[in-house]
Amino acid sequence: MKAIVFIAVLVTMAASCASASGFFPMGVWYEGGVGEFRDNLIPEDPAQAALMYQRDFADMAAHGVNAAVVPNTQPNHHQPLLDAAGAHGVKLIVELDHEGGELGQMIRGSLPLSDDAIRKTFDTKLKPIMNHPALWGVQLLDEPSPGTYDRYAKIARSLKHYAPRLLPFSCLIGNGPVDSFCKITRPGVVAFDCYPIGVGNKIGDPAPMLQYDSVANAACIAAAKYDVPVWAVLQVHSITNIQRFPTPAEIRCMTYLALANGCKGIWWFLYQTEYWNKANNEFMYGLVDREFKGDARWEEISKLTSQMRKISGTLLGLSIASDVQVKADTVAHVLKDSEGRLYVFAVNTDTVSPRKVTIRLDQAATGSRDPKVLKLPTKTSISSEVFGDKVIWSDTLAPGDGALYTIR
Repeated sequence: MKAIVFIAVLVTMAASCASASGFFPMGVWYEGGVGEFRDNLIPEDPAQAALMYQRDFADMAAHGVNAAVVPNTQPNHHQPLLDAAGAHGVKLIVELDHEGGELGQMIRGSLPLSDDAIRKTFDTKLKPIMNHPALWGVQLLDEPSPGTYDRYAKIARSLKHYAPRLLPFSCLIGNGPVDSFCKITRPGVVAFDCYPIGVGNKIGDPAPMLQYDSVANAACIAAAKYDVPVWAVLQVHSITNIQRFPTPAEIRCMTYLALANGCKGIWWFLYQTEYWNKANNEFMYGLVDREFKGDARWEEISKLTSQMRKISGTLLGLSIASDVQVKADTVAHVLKDSEGRLYVFAVNTDTVSPRKVTIRLDQAATGSRDPKVLKLPTKTSISSEVFGDKVIWSDTLAPGDGALYTIR
């Protein structure tokens, strides 16, 4: 199950739908298992469930969420689920059945893989919904192992032939698969998942934030070798005796660290609260509780989506500039656009206190004798100076906050 994965990777085969279209996903995970499969988190009856779907997707839209991944969806729930999402402008990536259904079994190797079997599954479970405007992609299987990549790739190619506008999608487990999956399957989009905040991490401990930055940087650099855009999935949940809730500042910090490394989409895990181990009364708590009420974490998502929307168009056009050096007394990464113009994304990894940060960037890389620093999205001019071979400026960042600067 995805929730205990330290690092996971989400995969699609169609970059044009993700980045070239100008769509920047700001999404959540939404568990789709119904009835006893997920301890009656969602009613078995589609008509009753439809009321829940309408409520939940209205709540997501009100918080600025524009996309959701829905695993384990039961076929007779696909229509009301998609109708609710569509009514509130939320795009969905859905699994066609529990644990990927027949597609998942073919990827794992527990069912024979054949063109006829793939086509039959698509005809039965995808065709009725494939033209629904809210349907964005299909999760083929959660966490396929490296030995299954060839089978996964065959089904993904078949999906692109059957329904060209839909994203084939999967969650991979482990850090290494970012590189190996890109190498073997040449996907259109790869996304990594890292949940660094355990029950033993105290609030304000910078180690999980620095750990997250390291993982994000490695994933983005690996994907960049194959010119594959990256999505990030962030921890907003807790699990009894395993992970604690991140604070709003920690959520903010992880979000901006992902953006600073060049990610082209942000996903928060997870929306609902559900049992982790019912026998031991252990829960996986999401952005809303068992009464579907949110707290400060959910309100922080609303603030983040509002802020991200203002710079998402710029972020979609940026890539890592690993050849340009930057030094700062916080985390800072250099990005560049298609014309080679430089950007610096700085993040205050202190999630308790504000910090005045000073940033030093190689002047030669800017291509200007007198470079100007502007803070986005307002294009506010930041006082800077050239000292030796560096452009230097300072700014004060709130706890966990981030700032994007452009150099002109």
